[in-house]
Amino acid sequence: FIAAHADFLSTKLLAADGLAHNGYNVATGTPDASPTTLESQAAAVRALFEAYLSTSREEYRARAQKAYEALDARFYHPTLRIYRPVLDEERSFVFAASRFGILQSALRQMYIHVGARPGNEAVRAVLEQRLGRLNKLVLNGWDDRNGNDKVDYPSECMLRQTDVSRGGLQM
Repeated sequence: FIAAHADFLSTKLLAADGLAHNGYNVATGTPDASPTTLESQAAAVRALFEAYLSTSREEYRARAQKAYEALDARFYHPTLRIYRPVLDEERSFVFAASRFGILQSALRQMYIHVGARPGNEAVRAVLEQRLGRLNKLVLNGWDDRNGNDKVDYPSECMLRQTDVSRGGLQM
């Protein structure tokens, strides 16, 4: 049962380059043509790692890694150091709890099943940086613009209310 779902995800919902589709119409045999969302891409990463854990089939781990590579290459905005909510989005970066949760879980699974393995120190370092930044910015509402690891109030606080700093999703 798990393998059947993973095969469907791997062959129908994930393109050869690792980019996920938001859905698939079984009746017409066609994938959703709308721009891929961060949630769809991250969910593909997470689901394929879960399939790998359940079946021990290495091809699912390889497909999960390919989906992660597409996530990092196509959704990560290097200047802002945050993930786009929709493919090619350049203006609006909004995170709700569900978006944060699925992205964080995909990055965590990539860290556990690829980054933590011997020989993957470079991947591990990137994931640690991405997870740390995601937690600082989205969860805590702090944008460490100058990289000094200190909250420089109020310029680096994303949410302020009557001169009191507020956390992002923790609020």
